[in-house]
Amino acid sequence: GGAGGAAGTTTSTTTAAGGATTTSAAGGAGGAETTTSTMSTTTSTSTTTSTSTTTSTSTATGGACGIGHLVISEIRSRGAAGASDEFVELYNPTAVDVVLDKTWTLSGRSTSSASYTTRWTGKGATIPAHGHFLIVGSTYLQSPAKDDSLSSGVTDAASIVLKQNANVVDAVCYLFDPAKQSFSAADGGTPYVCEGNPASNLPHNDGTSNGSNADVSIERKPGGANGNCVDTDDNASDFATSTPATPMSSASAPTP
Repeated sequence: GGAGGAAGTTTSTTTAAGGATTTSAAGGAGGAETTTSTMSTTTSTSTTTSTSTTTSTSTATGGACGIGHLVISEIRSRGAAGASDEFVELYNPTAVDVVLDKTWTLSGRSTSSASYTTRWTGKGATIPAHGHFLIVGSTYLQSPAKDDSLSSGVTDAASIVLKQNANVVDAVCYLFDPAKQSFSAADGGTPYVCEGNPASNLPHNDGTSNGSNADVSIERKPGGANGNCVDTDDNASDFATSTPATPMSSASAPTP
């Protein structure tokens, strides 16, 4: 955090609708400021902090998910057509359709940005039970066709957050150079929203190496026709590189 006042620590806790709790501790002189956000559902617990934390495990069991909320299932930050050949895919592991009205948003923040900006807002489309929803960049042209478009692109190292109203439903952090990139609150105390350690997004690294525009994504395990049912609250463990990317939309076949 920035410079503190008199020595001492002030702690405040705020509980929002939906079970999301934010706790802030502001240090005094020479102190530190930390913020922890926790989102709970009936079947899994998602803990997000500016450091790596793992608190619960939800995995596919017997062909069915143990997750009771939408998840970010696949991200490609660039593709063969360049930086805007990108997509963010959502997965509905529940047994009921979900209407993506304007209360649903995706926001993003790069590792060098001081704040999140909205990259997509729902328009009333439906993500079917055990189905996917595909939100794409301006130069995405492959199959399947998009369900909706990003209002602005995602970067090669970023935190992407899915919210309904003010409640964090899911969050994914990914990077390409752990030695140079950080999801700490270096901008003065505002935390990133991550789940555990960030996933690797290589070979995508701002177009500075061979293969950077390859058709490669990060996908939540197990992936493809097996669905995206792994959620240990650690992005590095939950996501794997998919070559080529395997985007799925609301028109794709349901997965377990």
